[in-house]
Order: sequence, then structure tokens, then C-alpha cells
Amino acid sequence: MCPNYCPECGNPLDSEDIKICPNCKLAIIKPELSSQPERISQPKVNIKAKKRVWKNSSMLMLLLSSVIGFIAFFTPSASFHLLNLYSWDMWMYGYNIIFESGVGTHVFWIGNSELLTFSIFSSIFVLLGNTIAFFGVISLLRKKDYAHILAGTTTVMLTGSSLFYLISFEVYFWIFMGDTFWGVLPPSFGFYGQLIAAAISLPAFFLSRKTSQYSEPLEKEEHQEKVYNMLKRIIENKILPETIKTRLKKEMEVISLRLKGVADIKEKIVSLTPEYQGGIDFNESLNYFRQALELSSVSQENISKVDIQLVEQIIIDKDKNKALRYLKEISSHTTELIGEIFKYLN
Repeated sequence: MCPNYCPECGNPLDSEDIKICPNCKLAIIKPELSSQPERISQPKVNIKAKKRVWKNSSMLMLLLSSVIGFIAFFTPSASFHLLNLYSWDMWMYGYNIIFESGVGTHVFWIGNSELLTFSIFSSIFVLLGNTIAFFGVISLLRKKDYAHILAGTTTVMLTGSSLFYLISFEVYFWIFMGDTFWGVLPPSFGFYGQLIAAAISLPAFFLSRKTSQYSEPLEKEEHQEKVYNMLKRIIENKILPETIKTRLKKEMEVISLRLKGVADIKEKIVSLTPEYQGGIDFNESLNYFRQALELSSVSQENISKVDIQLVEQIIIDKDKNKALRYLKEISSHTTELIGEIFKYLN
């Protein structure tokens, strides 16, 4: 019986006779015909499309988080209004405005040094948190891989500093005044806005983390393929001693096998989910690296052995996040080998 959901993207399949997922274009083969679906579309395009959605979504969330946080900072964090007779607004950084009918308006900073310290301390960290969220947007625009760290830091700082502000005032008043503070002057958008900003930056953390995980294997492999093709043309056209040219061609063949292995692993990682990991076979990927080891020169041999161990670990773990980390390491080794050829030709 055909699955009710696509094993690739989880999209519901309306009919048992459906042959291609309408969402990700994966060919759905009945279990009796094949244990592993045949991919119609190129997985690289599929991952890049998902990555673009993750990146844009996390960027918009971090921008929204930063804007809401800054707006909230300049609005009262606590407020009490009684018709047109009395009002009291207090900002997080300790600024107060009290209006009383028949008396007038009184503007002042918190006079108590402890409460003022709590206010300033909370305000500094709230401002830092919102600024970090904005830098997270910039890092995503510049295609940097640490936006998830900034998003996570924003969430922690805004939540922690806001709760510290709320709790410290209440505890202080209970200890020294024997009464509630926030019961008299209820929290308002200046406080809740920071929690809303933190709540928005939390999904941005997970989305930007996914973007970061996929970015290097995708972009680095594409760059390596271009450099490989360029080096191949140079070696073929450059006048070199035959022994040197033969050695360089052999080393380029090793890099070619490594690139094929990385591309094969990357394709399989797309389908590597807890529900579908049993049908994934990485042995073909491993064979590429074994062939590369057989052709490796003395300078390449150690790296090739390490990469075989990494691929074997991918096969053992069958965990998408770990596989992506191992793939990044393998890609960095390939860059190192390409760099050695560049140095020699220069």
C-alpha cells in the first residue's frame, strides 16, 4: 500500500495511486516494486529552495523581533490609568510620569538606588538583545553561518533581562515594603513587548540553524566543482614535465572521487529522517572515498583515511545533524587538497 505521506517532505498524498509528490516532485514507488524512492528532481535545487525559505523566514523574524523590542523599550513597561483623574507610566530604564487631576504632572527618575540599578541593568541587556537580533539579520544577508547563535542569544537575553526586571522589583517591595509592586502598577507593553520579541526570535533560531547546517556543504561543494574544473583545464594546457603532469592528474582524480562522494552523501542526507533512515544506503558514497584512498598520494593518504572514518560514522549514526557536521569536515579536507595543487601551480 502506498504511504499516506511523502517520505521526503511529509506532504499528504491524496491518492494511493499517486506517482509523484506534488510538493517536492519525488517519485513514489510502491514497496513491492522498490524499497527506496527514485528522485525525479535534482536534490540540490530542492535543498537550496528550502534553505532560501528558512533563511528569509529567520531574517524576517529577527527583523520583526528587533523592531518590536526597540519599540517596546521606548514605551512604558508599567502603566496605570484611571479615566482622566490619575495616571502613572514607568519606563524600564527608570523614567516616570505621574499625572493627577487638580495637582498636575510629576516627572521623575526612580529615587531608590537599588530599584534604579535593577532598571538600568535590565535596560542594558534588553538593548543588547535587540541589537543582537538586528545583527542576526545582517549576518543572514551576508550569508554568515552564525545567525542562529545571535538569534539564540537574543531569546535568552530578552527573556532573562525582562524576567529579572519583573521579579527583582516584586521581591524588593515584598521584602522592604511588605506589599506588591506590580499589583499597584501593572506591567504593560514595554515589558510584554520584550517577551513577544523573544518569542519571535526563538523560531528564528531553529530556522537559521537549519540554514547554517546546510549552507557550507551546498555552497562549498559548488565552489569546489568550479575550482576543480578550472584546475583541470590548467593542468591539461600547462606545459609541465610528464611525470609532474601525471601526478597532478592522479591527485585531481582523487579530488573528483571525493566530490562525487560528497554529492552522493548530500543527496542521501535530504532523505535521512527518523521515519525513513532504514532505506538509505551510503555504501556507494563510501566506495567513492575508498577508490580515492587507493589513488591517493602519500600527502593525500592520511586525509583520505580520516574521511573514510567520517563516512563510516555517518553510516553508523544515520543522524542528519551529525552527517552535516561530518560533511563539512570532509569538504574542508577537499578544499585543503585543492589548495595544495594551487600552491604547486603558482
